[in-house]
Amino acid sequence: LEYYWLDPRRPSIRHAYLNTCDHVGKAPSYATCKRYLENLPKPLIEYHRLGQTKFDAGNYPYIERNMSLYHAMDQLVSDHHRFDFLVEREGNLFRPWITAVQDFRSAKIVGFCPAVYPNAVTIAVAFYMAVSRYGSAKLIHIDNGKDYRCQVLNGKKGKLVVLNKDGIGEEEEVRIEGAYSVFAERVTFAKPYHGSSKGRMERTFGTFCEYFSREIPTYVGSNTVERPEDAELFFRAINKKAKRHDIYPWEDYVRALAAFVEWWNSSWIHTGNGMDGKSPDQVFAEQAVEMRPVDPDVLALALSRSEVRRVRRNGVHLEGVNYWAEGLIEYIGRDVVVRRLIGNQDEALICDAKGRVLCHARADWFVETGDLG
Repeated sequence: LEYYWLDPRRPSIRHAYLNTCDHVGKAPSYATCKRYLENLPKPLIEYHRLGQTKFDAGNYPYIERNMSLYHAMDQLVSDHHRFDFLVEREGNLFRPWITAVQDFRSAKIVGFCPAVYPNAVTIAVAFYMAVSRYGSAKLIHIDNGKDYRCQVLNGKKGKLVVLNKDGIGEEEEVRIEGAYSVFAERVTFAKPYHGSSKGRMERTFGTFCEYFSREIPTYVGSNTVERPEDAELFFRAINKKAKRHDIYPWEDYVRALAAFVEWWNSSWIHTGNGMDGKSPDQVFAEQAVEMRPVDPDVLALALSRSEVRRVRRNGVHLEGVNYWAEGLIEYIGRDVVVRRLIGNQDEALICDAKGRVLCHARADWFVETGDLG
């Protein structure tokens, strides 16, 4: 009976019982078999039916946090959340997202980015907001999703031709740092199925659902149980009821989200571990230490994409655009790292193998404009 039921394909007890009967010819009653399986040790059931990862997350000991060891901006946590209401943008209806960055000690939302759909850019923008306002963090503890692990944020390895001490070019493998290296000293990732490891973030999103999502006129709920009766009317007329046209605009959502985050930080009273009935802003101010500022030029690198390119007569070529600066003359024939700000093709930062900024290069310097004056 255990052989058929303790299976990663997760068959039902009825299925396992019938397979057992077919195998042994005669078995105890179904009720007896059901009672036996349901009384097996929970860790045993989870290990065989849910897998090693879920077993580890639910059964291994966890760290009991001592909040007195933490200060503001010592640790940041981040995750995405999809809201349970509809907004309209360019004629499309969808449930919007937020990418949030939270200070672990105080629960203060220090950075956020509203999103149609979250990705590496929204993560970088949310962290950029946090670090530009409050300085860099000691540790970032983040979600295990693929967008949090992408090369733009984590960095990557590349090969550059650099000059050795004799002036001879040699190929060298270098580490091209990602945005996380600007935002914090160290990065760790949450274990799958282990939301508690991200501090207060999950509970914060639960509060957002209750006090923000449910206040929006286009609230549709997260499932069929929570869904209001007239939710379908946003998409079509039904049961002789006219289609609803009072859709919440994207611009109103962005403004309302910013106002709610400000309210949460300043007014939400916590009774949890280390909060002592105070708001996030109050705890953040009490636990603040000397700010670890980041140079603006270095911080700008966090919103850039990096590629290795060889300098030619007309500079470096990246995605159909040539970038040039007078300082590139001495690097002709050598490899450099080109970092271009996300969404900006007019300028690129040129860095050496060690990540030092060599110059700011402009796009299409030598393209003929037709202006003969």
